[in-house]
Amino acid sequence: LSLASAVATNASGEVDTSFGGYLTNLPGGIVNRIVVQADGKVLAAGNFRFARSFSRAGLIRFNTDGTIDAGFQPPAFYNSSGVGGTINCMVLQPDGKILVGGDFQGANSIPKQGMMRLNADGSIDETFNVLLNAGGTVLDIIVMTDGRLMIAGNFTINDPGGNRVGIARLNSNGSLDPILYQNIVAVNKLLLLADGRLIAGNASSLRRYTADGIFDPTYISVTVGGGAVLDMHLLGSGKILVAGAFSTVNTFTMRGLFRVNADGSVDSAFNPTGTSVSGWVSGITPTPEGKLLIFGTFSQYTAFTRKSAALMDENGLIDQSFNFSQHNYGSPIADMAFLPDGKIMVGGQSTAQSTAGAQNALTKINTDGSVDTTFSLPIYNSPGAAYVVRVQPDGKIVVAGQFVGAGGLPRASIARFNPDG
Repeated sequence: LSLASAVATNASGEVDTSFGGYLTNLPGGIVNRIVVQADGKVLAAGNFRFARSFSRAGLIRFNTDGTIDAGFQPPAFYNSSGVGGTINCMVLQPDGKILVGGDFQGANSIPKQGMMRLNADGSIDETFNVLLNAGGTVLDIIVMTDGRLMIAGNFTINDPGGNRVGIARLNSNGSLDPILYQNIVAVNKLLLLADGRLIAGNASSLRRYTADGIFDPTYISVTVGGGAVLDMHLLGSGKILVAGAFSTVNTFTMRGLFRVNADGSVDSAFNPTGTSVSGWVSGITPTPEGKLLIFGTFSQYTAFTRKSAALMDENGLIDQSFNFSQHNYGSPIADMAFLPDGKIMVGGQSTAQSTAGAQNALTKINTDGSVDTTFSLPIYNSPGAAYVVRVQPDGKIVVAGQFVGAGGLPRASIARFNPDG
């Protein structure tokens, strides 16, 4: 997650009125992915159909002032119900082209199941073609240093050299790389190592592949039960921290979080005090000090009461100085991002605004986890949700999700805040 000056007419901590969110009327829409470009423009993707008078189905770009970039003309994504579909992942290539993956059948009446590439102006890049079978969904995309791509999801790509299932390596034009990964299940998360080996996480296992696509014979595959792997973080030691919605690891009770050694064996030295979490962990964010912030939905970490967020070191030992206890989200914490001053913006789903003690979907917390009471601008939709939080290079904070207003101003599913929140 990104680490990220207020405009003179806007006080710090207020909704940034220079970012014209009043234009972004996405009725009933959800924004679940944001990319802030180097020029300050903001790409937003998800599941929506309109933005005011503009037809924008699933993808839109905003100028630095929040107005809709009329020069960016993305196609209209569609699914079996017509115009619509959902973009699950989005990657901006170094050349300005945009890779999108998700649950859609195509765009502008052109079949492009599950994945496509757009030019910098939003038009479909006709030189890029990947042929997923009907119903295929892409959940993760990695751009390799040589321009090739790794994709993961729930898909099959038929090929005489062997069908690609769940994992595929593509050439820069979308054609299949000859390497065939030995995989037969859907995969939702990838971690590419510097030597070209690949870690793949799914609903039942964690496996490593060599750069040639075969199961790495030196790696001890891990089985998980009760839920999927959702996030992975490579530690400086070469070990990997794995988070997810699982309840067992190699048939032993182990919820939400574990660490594997370089050979794939579960690291018994991690969190030696006992069971990690009482629920599941959806994300891992490294702190500027080298610690790790985990978040999701749980009420306890080891022997300590922690409400869906905890701070620990690489060995799993809790930092007791951090305790985000004053929240009551109606669903898991969706995202956390560090601000330049070390404070943290937290996104989730609010409880109904009419409820006593209702939780705002966007909360700012101090370095010890206490709520920063100087920030009190609600994201609302009764209830509302903040799924993505990104900090721009200038310190301003872009928040996206599903809501109709922010800080008393009309803002439909995307808003920007001044540096102090």
